[in-house]
Formats: sequence, C-alpha cells, structure tokens
Amino acid sequence: MKYLGAIYKAAWITLVILFLVGIACMFWPQFEQYREFKRREARLAREIQLEEEIIKTIKTWQERFPSDARFVEQIAHEMGMAKTNEIIFTFIEENPPSSTGNTLRP
Repeated sequence: MKYLGAIYKAAWITLVILFLVGIACMFWPQFEQYREFKRREARLAREIQLEEEIIKTIKTWQERFPSDARFVEQIAHEMGMAKTNEIIFTFIEENPPSSTGNTLRP
C-alpha cells in the first residue's frame, strides 16, 4: 500500500507538470507575437518622432521664406541658382562623410 500511494502522488505531480507545460506551449506563440508588436510599436514611435521633427523644420522654413531674404538666397544657392553676374563654386569631396541622420537644416 505504501508504494501505491507514492505512485499516485508521482502520477498527480507528473500530470500537473504536463498540464502546466501544455498551457505554456499554448500561450507561447501569443506571447512572442505580443513581444514583436511591442518592438514594432517602439520602432514606429521613433519613426513618427523623426517625421514630426522634419515637419517642424519644414514649417520653420515656410515661415522664414516670406520674411528672410538671406534664407531664400541661401536655399537658392544650395539648389545651384545664381544672381546675374554671380558665380557659384561647388566643391565635391572625394570621400564624403556618411550621413547619419536628418540632412535638413533650419
């Protein structure tokens, strides 16, 4: 009788362990999907923040265009435009530095 009780106890423990492993296996894909969604959410939040900074810079430019003649002239020069009797020299670097972020300047 002593052995029978130990066998029942071991069987119940094994059954509980198998049940817990089964539950964990059922919910593991959802947990992984949740983690992937959180990573994607963080990445999209960073992209949104970058886009908002670009929009802010462009709006600042729009506000400066009607009132800042020097700014308009600077932008025109960057686009390769020149006034009459004006020469623009453009220097090209052999190994330009790698771009690491936003290339827009206010």
